[in-house]
Amino acid sequence: MNTRNILLTSLLAGALGLAALTLSPLAIKSASAHECPPDAVSCFVEGRMTGGGRIDTSNIRWPPVPGTIVTHGFELHCNAAELPNGFQVNWNGIADVGSNRFHLETLEDVLCWDDPNISPTPPNAPFDTLSAHGYGRYNGQSGAYLFIKLTDAGEPGRYDEATIVVYDKFGILQLDVTGKLKYGNHQAHKATG
Repeated sequence: MNTRNILLTSLLAGALGLAALTLSPLAIKSASAHECPPDAVSCFVEGRMTGGGRIDTSNIRWPPVPGTIVTHGFELHCNAAELPNGFQVNWNGIADVGSNRFHLETLEDVLCWDDPNISPTPPNAPFDTLSAHGYGRYNGQSGAYLFIKLTDAGEPGRYDEATIVVYDKFGILQLDVTGKLKYGNHQAHKATG
């Protein structure tokens, strides 16, 4: 199962109102990277993206709880081998009971590209969209899976968007959200010398 299938399966589960979506660890581990979108101006560029903020969760797919608050922060390079690569997301639990968190430990794959429909300036950067997947800790337990897609749609950051999908180490869906930033900013950067 590739990353696109994982995301589509997740979207389908949310649309059907399923209580939870479970994937086998084998399906998660076999998720392939990303394909360059056909309309991309360029792909596989060097650079990094930084930022974070609070995501508008009016269309959250999981958990299906009105008022869920999702915040994130990150620094990610377009080359997974280039360090540092960090990503953290926090969200409140069902009925505000407790909170959940994911911390990236290993960035498996990343792709940066220039979407012709998005303008990240200022500052001028060679890309505006980053998608990645990797593994980390969900509520302190290693082995959780993360898929993200982040965009930088210029200043201010209210048009920047984030898709964040988290599965725990057992392959059970814990978070699936796509939304524009309510507060915060994503910033694409050129590669530094």
